[in-house]
Amino acid sequence: MKRSSHAQRVLALLHKQGFLSTSDLDTIGAPRVVLTRLSTSWQLERVGRGLYRLPGNSRLLGEPICAFGSRRRCQ
Repeated sequence: MKRSSHAQRVLALLHKQGFLSTSDLDTIGAPRVVLTRLSTSWQLERVGRGLYRLPGNSRLLGEPICAFGSRRRCQ
């Protein structure tokens, strides 16, 4: 599948959920390198290990990142 269609599906999922984790890519069949390419082109923002959001999306601000997709407990 073309890179652009992978990127489009990732961005569509981000618009729907507000954030995503690397494991979410398995559900849409996109390779994880798409996240790297989208973040280097400023189309998404990495907010933690394996956690991404749209740039300027304040949905996660003020909330502990570990509450969204991390297996570790918040301290």
